[in-house]
Amino acid sequence: MKLNWMPGLLAIVLILSACSSADSGLKVTDVTTGEGAEATLGSQISVHYTGWIYAPDSTGGKGLQFDSSLDRGQEFKLILGFGQVIPGWDQGLEGMKVGGKRELIIPADLAYGEKGVGSIPPNSTLLFEVELFDVVDLSSDVIKEDLVVGEGAEATPGMLIKVHYTGWLMNADSTDSKGMEFDSSYNRGDMLELPIARSRVIPGWDLGILGMKVGGKRRLTIPPQLAYGDRDLGIIPPNSTLIFDVELFEVTDPATIVAPEASMEESTDEGMDESAEGTSEAADSTQQ
Repeated sequence: MKLNWMPGLLAIVLILSACSSADSGLKVTDVTTGEGAEATLGSQISVHYTGWIYAPDSTGGKGLQFDSSLDRGQEFKLILGFGQVIPGWDQGLEGMKVGGKRELIIPADLAYGEKGVGSIPPNSTLLFEVELFDVVDLSSDVIKEDLVVGEGAEATPGMLIKVHYTGWLMNADSTDSKGMEFDSSYNRGDMLELPIARSRVIPGWDLGILGMKVGGKRRLTIPPQLAYGDRDLGIIPPNSTLIFDVELFEVTDPATIVAPEASMEESTDEGMDESAEGTSEAADSTQQ
């Protein structure tokens, strides 16, 4: 099963006890309480899981099994809280500790909603058993230097942000460690707009921009494993450490945005073409 969900939706951070039920309908039960490292926002976790359609009248509430990493014999890795999985996972796994096993009962609106996917029908409540094997803190791998400390709204997970940036290859032999410049939104005269911590850009950006405030300017030094790794992007060689200067201009809660009604005269195809064109130009080198 592909666990990815629609990016750009605001995540709700829950404080979870051994067994909890939130207003969202998410139910979390710690079957086994772990004693190792804790899964926190932005950490990379490794888990095994099995998922069923929730059937309250069946034994253990387990209906049709639709997926299991155990069947594949390979642990599943994700960065927690970054929208790489359905919201019920991001919310329900935070606070787990290595060695723990947790049961999640996830309502449809925190899973696949009205669309469903594969063998999961629309509006399905899901049940997962998840066992946590490893937690890696990635945040310390990104070097963050605040050149200007902002005083406006804060960039938190899921917020829609607008930034200007410039990116360089790192060159340890230069005075400021900046080598060749490979991209700049300033040169295009167009800010980059994206939801932060939703895996729309390289992980180093998601981890490095969190906590910035409007009016601030931050320098990020991002190691290859949180940038493009061993991929050869031409202008960015494999295993490159990158430096970005990022200036934050705007933070918007997407929940407050009201979509304008399209007029009958507007062409849907034209709108989609324009959107794709703008995304391609703005994202350039920062997007994965």
